[in-house]
Amino acid sequence: MIHPIKEYDYYINTTAQSFSDETKLSPIPTNAIINKVITGWGATWAEIKCKRHSIILLPHKSQIASKHIKHYTEDYTQDVTETIKIEKLKKYINARGSRYLKFLSTPEGLGKVIAALKECGIHPYQETFLLCDESHKITTDVKYRVNISSFADDFFLFTNKAMISATPFRPSHPKFDEQGFKMIKVNHARDIRKDITLLCVNNLGTAFKDYIGHYDGEMLFVFFNSLNGIETLISKNELKGKAHIYCSEDGVKDFSLKEGFKAFAKIDSTKLAKVNFLTSSFYNGLDIDGFAEMPDVLILTDLQYAEWSLVDPNTDVYQILGRFRQPFGSPEMRDRYRTATHIINNKNNAAVKLENNALSDIGYSYMGYKAIRDLQNTVINESAINLYEEAKQRLRPYSNLINTKGELDRFKLDNYLYECRLKQCYGHPIALPLAYEFSQLFNVLEEHKVYLPEDFVSMSKKMNRYSKENIMLCCKIILENRFQADEKLRLATMNEIETRFPLVVRAEKHLGMARIQELGYRKSAIEKALLAYDITSALNHHGLIDAIVRLFKVGASYSVADIKTRIQKVYDEFKIKKTAKATDIKTYFHVFPFTGHVALKKKEIKQLEEGSLTDAEVLVDNNGIKKKSVRMYKIMERKLNTMSLNSTREKPFVPPVD
Repeated sequence: MIHPIKEYDYYINTTAQSFSDETKLSPIPTNAIINKVITGWGATWAEIKCKRHSIILLPHKSQIASKHIKHYTEDYTQDVTETIKIEKLKKYINARGSRYLKFLSTPEGLGKVIAALKECGIHPYQETFLLCDESHKITTDVKYRVNISSFADDFFLFTNKAMISATPFRPSHPKFDEQGFKMIKVNHARDIRKDITLLCVNNLGTAFKDYIGHYDGEMLFVFFNSLNGIETLISKNELKGKAHIYCSEDGVKDFSLKEGFKAFAKIDSTKLAKVNFLTSSFYNGLDIDGFAEMPDVLILTDLQYAEWSLVDPNTDVYQILGRFRQPFGSPEMRDRYRTATHIINNKNNAAVKLENNALSDIGYSYMGYKAIRDLQNTVINESAINLYEEAKQRLRPYSNLINTKGELDRFKLDNYLYECRLKQCYGHPIALPLAYEFSQLFNVLEEHKVYLPEDFVSMSKKMNRYSKENIMLCCKIILENRFQADEKLRLATMNEIETRFPLVVRAEKHLGMARIQELGYRKSAIEKALLAYDITSALNHHGLIDAIVRLFKVGASYSVADIKTRIQKVYDEFKIKKTAKATDIKTYFHVFPFTGHVALKKKEIKQLEEGSLTDAEVLVDNNGIKKKSVRMYKIMERKLNTMSLNSTREKPFVPPVD
């Protein structure tokens, strides 16, 4: 369960309407982690206006763009994202005159800023103030942004630095204590609680249909961190061509392949739709204002098919509602929205892990990792070195928690433990209401709705980027691109395809177009063929792991008989002379054994009618379906990593070279 930070080094009681009005915080003190408590209080604005050179780290490009547009002319700001090169930063620095430098950068871009300052004769660590804004995002995003925590080495070299958030975490990195960082909380005289309705349902698709069917407001903002889920809700509620989607640039490219979807990477408040869907890129630090309509806010969590849509009341929900600001200078202090609703679909027996168990898993996997590393250091044969390296990468969770130097990344460790706590908030129907209550940030109205099975609206279960149609289209583009006379354009097209469809590009390279066609342009068949290629080419020394892990879904339950059948099929394909046992699954997953019920097969129904199967072994559920009791395993968590065939997410970001 997630609890807010209880103890701080200092408390600041204030009646100030803005950050800059509080004299104890203006200018922002050094070596401090500040909990400003309320969103939109103007901390970023205050640092931009502060009379000193500043580097302000913001988690998302959308936030950087929003603040850069507002401040560039008056405050001489410079945005720093992956497309901005060092030469441009040097021109910005040299053209400053008497003005203060104000860099608005992602954490990953800090290295470029430091390099540019040094080349222009400015000592970055002594002459600039470094502010990590929305600092909680370092912890929450580090799992899928492998370089976001790379700023830490440089961060601690700055003489003047601070972290700030309305929803901060207490980081475990030892250098915070070594450098005497202080935790500061702002206690506001005004009421900080936000009103929200928590609606617990048994089918998310039906609940959204019900909500949208009765919606009588002027403008709706739907926060849902699932592109597939958004696509499903738009398609099944006649919102094609009407709703807008705001997501990452990758997501915009995905939706450009689909007809009837309007997706954008930036918000233009003058061109909003009546219904607007937003993914997690827009949860934090972004002002959604500049329109006359009074909006309603809807937050969706899908536990069945999109576990990444889980939101934390202490951070995500509070940040989302803080996006809706009153006009600048308005005497009204409350956030500008009419109603806020969080809809969550219930899920029985969700896979959760207690923190002590998580720490134990880290310890055991570290021991295995260290043993393999020590053995790796004793060999000189390249094939043996590669085998040991692959074995190290597969050991979960420790191998997921190290940085590029092979050392434990404290932010990744914090993220792993945080995610365990977050999942606990959704592990039992009573847990999430308690999390809202413990946060002390909301006035919550809890409601429950139960829909009939015949009214259920099914949600998308899998990513559609690699649909058969998209793979065929991708292959067509690759073939046509071979005849492109413009070499620069040809290379740019291939780079774009490889970014969007790495699995297809790799398959075309190693299997060939004819083989892809033979496989029916099916993603699963292509993955299987590439796995076989990797094994025969000695690129994958543990192919059995990948083959078995792909057969089972974390959080799902399987009968003992089903598990044995699935594993035996893989053994046969790999020509392993071994009879599968259900307990073999424990090599690859943490599992929870229990007695469950599965529907009778036609053969068993016939046996029941003939009397060879007794009534005592059969039960009938509420829908009249006949079931039998069987031993089952619930898949709790993977013990071993798979080697990714179709994702670029795990690859580190390489800054452009000037």
